[in-house]
Amino acid sequence: MQFSKPFNALLASVILTVYVGDVLAIPISHRPDSWPETNLTRRAAPIFSMPITTVAYDAAFHVKMSIGENPRPFLLHLDSASSDFWVYSAKCPQRGSHNGVSTAESTTFKEVSKAILDVNYQDGDGATGAGGLDTLLFAGQKVATPALEFGVAEEVFGRFPELAEDGVLGLGPPGFDDEPFEPFDPDDEDEHLSPPFMQNLLAANVIPAKVTGWKLPRTKDVDSLGSLSFGGPDPAHFSAPFVTVKAAETNERNPVPWGISVDAVSIDGAVAISTPVRGFVDFGTTNIVMSITEADTLNEKIPGAEKVSPGQWDIPCTTQAVLALTIGGEVWPVDPRDLAYEPVEDSPGFCISNILGDGGVEDGRWILGGTFLKNVYTVLVEDSLEVGFAQPR
Repeated sequence: MQFSKPFNALLASVILTVYVGDVLAIPISHRPDSWPETNLTRRAAPIFSMPITTVAYDAAFHVKMSIGENPRPFLLHLDSASSDFWVYSAKCPQRGSHNGVSTAESTTFKEVSKAILDVNYQDGDGATGAGGLDTLLFAGQKVATPALEFGVAEEVFGRFPELAEDGVLGLGPPGFDDEPFEPFDPDDEDEHLSPPFMQNLLAANVIPAKVTGWKLPRTKDVDSLGSLSFGGPDPAHFSAPFVTVKAAETNERNPVPWGISVDAVSIDGAVAISTPVRGFVDFGTTNIVMSITEADTLNEKIPGAEKVSPGQWDIPCTTQAVLALTIGGEVWPVDPRDLAYEPVEDSPGFCISNILGDGGVEDGRWILGGTFLKNVYTVLVEDSLEVGFAQPR
């Protein structure tokens, strides 16, 4: 399959730029209430990477970041389907032992009261609050960014208080989560944090392009190494060639970004679903999520699988079934170990299936979470709405 010109140019530039250095470029200073314009005379920012870690059963994927003078790094939940980066306010009543931002923790921190944080996720979790401004130091880097805006959660709801994360690093494009799904308006401060985090990084010359590269770790692989790159793919973590596909634009029908065509689905080489489906690449989701009917169709083809309820199945923890998705003319198999989630209580040898049916999901509209994404190296290109896959290494 031929690459598009923008993606070819991106790949060609990686070898030239990725070894420039692992430090972030520091742009010219700017007022706290304004954002620097892109200046073509400045040195191009290098591509850089940071480690990705995971938790038991690969339920979520994390990175660490230091904010201002706070000596304690923030543990951040990675999400490619939202565009907001936010952390707890030290004053948030649900913070508990989570890390939080305040002037007591960092004298360089400034509140941005005019910004409005109001995010809601598909699983019912969410956060509300205002904005903040401080320097950021990505794990593995030597130099902090200039002061950048991010969300400061004054209230959180859902499961967030029970989880380990100190916030969410949303790296998706803007617009998909703005009710009523209208295009992002940077002049409407009541609509969204302004601008989205990837645009912040680009405008401050921290990254050369709104591109991310993802290699997820796997707990079942000893010493498995994950990586998140900014500005382009990281050649250390994939084997060429890439297969690239166009993602659907977000709108009321497709409010979630990174929707690509999955042309066929098989299990153990036999066609399981022959009609193409729309798969939404989402690094913030654990499973492969689909309609109840489709989940039942796939799970019943796994030897030894047992139905628990509509769309919910238990499968042998040692299953050798191979789920494969055809995308961009290539077949992408899923490691059988990734189909099995955590062990089922009182059912020795059985694990919860990571092929999950959801009554709120219609036929033909899947969420491709970590279960699939651990098996590919993924590049997300925001400006051209392209998704690239290669073999991870």
